[in-house]
Amino acid sequence: EDFADTYSLVQQTKFSFIYAFAYSPRKKTPAMRFSSQVPEPIKKQRLAQLLELQNSITLEHHNQEVGQLREVLFLYESKKEPHTFYGRTEHFRLVKVVRKPEDGPSLVGLFATIKIYKASMICLEGTIENILSK
Repeated sequence: EDFADTYSLVQQTKFSFIYAFAYSPRKKTPAMRFSSQVPEPIKKQRLAQLLELQNSITLEHHNQEVGQLREVLFLYESKKEPHTFYGRTEHFRLVKVVRKPEDGPSLVGLFATIKIYKASMICLEGTIENILSK
């Protein structure tokens, strides 16, 4: 019943993302005294169901961003992909921008208007429309 309520809540609220984990008893907690624990296979199956639901909601949110202009604060450059910068929108969505070296210096620490052209489960991808701060 608790799982059904949680699942229903996630369906109704359509969170942008969630952190979800299978419950595991901790020593010296009240739940440790409960004689009937949910079996591990059921925990894994429920977590998989919940994450599948949330992944579809996250992708739905991200797909709605395609074609939009968003202000992004750039936080870091990828260590594995040179000239690839990552930042966050005001709604905390991760945005990736690839910038050629000849296009200018690092974007880290800058705000820019980004046109979103692609969405995935992990992040949005976009192109720079305008750098707002230097």
